[in-house]
Amino acid sequence: MAYELPKGTRDLLPKEKIVKNQVVDTLRRVFERYGFNPIETPCMQTYDAMTAKSGALDDAANEMYTFTDRGERKLGLRYEFTFPLCRMVCEQMRTLQKPFKRYEMGPCWRDGPVKLGRFREFWQCDVDTVGADVGLADAELLALAYDVAREAKLDIVIELNNRKILRGIMEAAGVPEDKIYSAIIALDKYEKVGMEGVRAEMEDDAFEPEVIEKLFDIVLVEGTNDEKIAALAKVKNKDMQDGLEETKLVLQYAQSLGVPSDAIEFTPTMARGLGYYTGPIFEAFFRKSNVKVAIAGGGRYDNSVGTYFDGKTRVPATGISFGLDTIITAMGESDKRSVARVYVVPFKQTIGQALTIAQQLRNNGINVDVDLSGKNIGKAMDYADSYAIPFVVIVGPKDIENNEVTVRDMVKGEDKKVKIASLSGYF
Repeated sequence: MAYELPKGTRDLLPKEKIVKNQVVDTLRRVFERYGFNPIETPCMQTYDAMTAKSGALDDAANEMYTFTDRGERKLGLRYEFTFPLCRMVCEQMRTLQKPFKRYEMGPCWRDGPVKLGRFREFWQCDVDTVGADVGLADAELLALAYDVAREAKLDIVIELNNRKILRGIMEAAGVPEDKIYSAIIALDKYEKVGMEGVRAEMEDDAFEPEVIEKLFDIVLVEGTNDEKIAALAKVKNKDMQDGLEETKLVLQYAQSLGVPSDAIEFTPTMARGLGYYTGPIFEAFFRKSNVKVAIAGGGRYDNSVGTYFDGKTRVPATGISFGLDTIITAMGESDKRSVARVYVVPFKQTIGQALTIAQQLRNNGINVDVDLSGKNIGKAMDYADSYAIPFVVIVGPKDIENNEVTVRDMVKGEDKKVKIASLSGYF
C-alpha cells in the first residue's frame, strides 16, 4: 500500500531541517534584538475566534481547515498568528502593559493553492506591536525585516503602501463605494498582469471606462519615493493626505533606523489583504529569485484587537509575518547534512575509551556522533562523508596506549595524531 503525503505538505530530511533551524535561529535572534518577547498559542482555535477578525474580505477565511470535536464544538487549525494574538491581548486587556511586543513562530494551515514556495502546511514567524500608534512601530518592523534579510544574506526590497492612500485613490477616481474592494483587488494585480490585465478585469466587473482611466491617471506614478508621494499629493481628499503623511513618517523613521533608501519602495498599487488593515501595509520580495511570492508581509490593524474585546475599543496594532518555507525554498539546499562536527569511531577493544572521549567533547560544547554499529574504518569514513561530517576521530588501540587519537580532516583528506588531553581545543 502506498501512503502519500497530503497535498501541500512535505517531509524534511536532516539537510533541509538543518537549514530551517538556522533560519529560525536567525529570526529569533533578530526579533529579540528589537525587544520582542516570545509567546505560544494553541494550534486549535474556536471557529468564532478564527473568523471574528477576518470578515468577508479576507481570503484566509475561505481557506480554513475546520472540524467539530466530540462536544459538537466547531474548531479549526490556525491559519495565521494575528487573531490568536488579538484574542489573547483582549483576555489580558486590563493587566497587560503596553506597548506589548511579541513574536510567535510555528506551523499554520491554509487550504489554498499550492505553488513554488507556498504550501498548505507552513510555518509563519510573526512579530507584532500592540498599543503604539502609527509611525515608529511600523518603521521598526521594516528595519527588523531588513536586518533579517541582511543576516540571512538575502537581497530583498520592501514594498510600502497605506490603506488610506488606496481609499483616497478610489475616491478621487470616482469608484462607487460598493466597488472599492473589487477595484483595489484588481489594482493589486498590476505587478503580475500589467495595466491591460487590470483594465480587462475591471471591464469584466462593469466599471465605467472613465473611472478606469481616471484610476490609472492617479495611481501609475513613477520616480523615487519622494517623487511618487509628491505626485499623489495633488489628490486633496483627507484619506490621501493622511495616508501620505503616515508614509512619509514611516520612511523617515526607517531611514533613522538605518534602512537604506533603495531597500524600501513606495508602491501605490500594492494592496495586500484589506479585510482589516487600517494604515501602512508592506511586503518584502527577493530582488532576484524564482520565488515570486512575498517572503514577509504585514501592516497596521488598529480595529482588530478591539473586535475581541467589546467591538468598540480602538487598540492600535501593527505586525509583520515571515514565510519561513518561502525563505527556505529560495535559499535552496545546504551542503550541511548533519549537525555533528565530529564522528568518533572506536575499535572493539576501545569502545569504553571512545565513549569517554566522545562525552568529553560533548561536555565542551562540540556536537559528536559515535559509530554504533562496529563499522570498519573504510565504511566509517564513507558514513561520515555521506553526512558531510568534517572530522572523524579514530580511537585505535595503539593510539590509546600513547594517550592520543587519529583525527581525519574530511575536507582536506589529512590525518593527524592529537593528544586526548588537548582534543577539545583541536575543534
